[in-house]
Amino acid sequence: MHKQKNMKRNIVHLFCSVLTCLILWFSLLLQEVEAVDVGLIGGATTHSSYEDGDLTVWIEGGKGVELDLGTRMIPQMQLPSSLSSILNHSDIRNNIRLEYSLPAPLLGFIPIRGTIAGDQLLFDTTNNLVYANLDQSLNLTLIGLYKFKFIIDIEGLNMRIPADSYQFKMVVDKGIVNLDLLDFRGNLTTLDFGYLPEDYDEPSNPDEPGQSTTDSDQTEVSVAFLPPVDSSPPILDPENPSEEITNPEDEPSGETGDLTLDYVPSFSFPTREVAHENIEVRMDRKKPFIQVSDRTNSNAGWIVTAQLSYFRNVDSNSNSLLGATLLLENGITSSPIDVSEEPFVYQDIELHSSGDAKPIMYAEPGAGSGTWLARWYDSDLEGNSNGDVYLNVPQGSAQVGRQEATITWTIQNTPNVSE
Repeated sequence: MHKQKNMKRNIVHLFCSVLTCLILWFSLLLQEVEAVDVGLIGGATTHSSYEDGDLTVWIEGGKGVELDLGTRMIPQMQLPSSLSSILNHSDIRNNIRLEYSLPAPLLGFIPIRGTIAGDQLLFDTTNNLVYANLDQSLNLTLIGLYKFKFIIDIEGLNMRIPADSYQFKMVVDKGIVNLDLLDFRGNLTTLDFGYLPEDYDEPSNPDEPGQSTTDSDQTEVSVAFLPPVDSSPPILDPENPSEEITNPEDEPSGETGDLTLDYVPSFSFPTREVAHENIEVRMDRKKPFIQVSDRTNSNAGWIVTAQLSYFRNVDSNSNSLLGATLLLENGITSSPIDVSEEPFVYQDIELHSSGDAKPIMYAEPGAGSGTWLARWYDSDLEGNSNGDVYLNVPQGSAQVGRQEATITWTIQNTPNVSE
C-alpha cells in the first residue's frame, strides 16, 4: 500500500512539471497565487449539522490555480461505525443527496452547481462510505471555492439517533476512491446529539474585548435531539424494523418518556382435552414480541423482566393449573438502526405460575440505546401453532373450563440481573 502511494506521488510531480509553463503564465497575471494540491481541494475544512430532520456533512476549500483536462472529482463521506445501518437502510437512496458548487470556469462568473441523488450515488457499506463521480471535460480555474454537501433525511428514513457524539469524515479525491486518504488526510467533524459537551462554557459577552460567542450549530443540534417525551414511539415490525405496524395484534402501551416499554404481547392457546398426564400446548399462530425504546443520555443500560401470576379457572373462580410453566424459546433481537451494542435476549425462558420475575431482555451499560425488539416466532410460521412458545401443564393439575393468568412486564434502567 505504501508503494502505491509513492507511485501516485511521483506521477503527480511529473504532471505538474509538464504544466510548468502554463502555471507560470497564470502566475504572471495573478502574481503570488498558491497552487492547490493536485488530487485534493486545498485548504479544506469539514462541517456538520442537524436541522429540520436533515443530517448534513459538507467540505469546502480550494483557493488557488488548477488546470485539469478530463478531470473526475470524487467527494467521499464516511460515517462512524455506530451509524452504519443508515447506509444499509432499504430506502437510503430516496433520502440522501449530494449538492455541489464548483468555481466558475475561466472568464466566467457563475459557479457550477448541481445535485446528485438516487442511483447516481455509490455506497461502500463495508467501510460506511458514500461517494459520487463528477466528470468534467475541461475545468480551467483560477481562484474559486469548491463545496460538496451530503444531506441525509433522517426523519424520512424513520430513524432516531440517540444522544451521543459522532465523528464524520470527508475528502475529495480525483479519479479514485481512496480509503487511505480518508484515514490519513480526511477532514474530521464532530457533531454532538442531544446534550452539550462536557467542556461547554456559557456564552460570553461579545461586546467585551477578547470575548467570543458560542458555536451556534452546536447549540441547535443539542436542542434538535431532545427526547420526544410527549409522544409514544411507533410500533415497529420485528422482521423489518424500518417499517411500522399499523394494526399490531395487541394494544401498544402508549407509554412516553426517556425509557419505555412500548409493546408487550398476550398469549393464547388452543383448547385441549383434560388428560391424566403432562400436557404441552403450543401457542396459536401468533407473533409475540416486545419493543423497548431507550432515549436517555446516560446509556446506563436496562433490563426487562416478566412475572406470571396464578392461573384461575374463570368458571369456578378458583386457582388452577398449579405448577404450570410458560416457555419462550429462540428469541431474536432487531433494531431500526444499530447505534449501540445489541442487548441480550434470554433463551429458554421459563415463567412459572406464581413464581418470581424472570429476566427477558438485558442491555448492559453502553448497550441498548435506541429502539430494540425481541420476538419469539419464526418468520416462516407453518401450520396452526407457534413452536417457540408453549404451555407446560403438570399431570393432574388441568381442570375443565377456561384458565387465565396475568403476566407483569417491567423495565428498569438500573440493570440487576438475577436468575
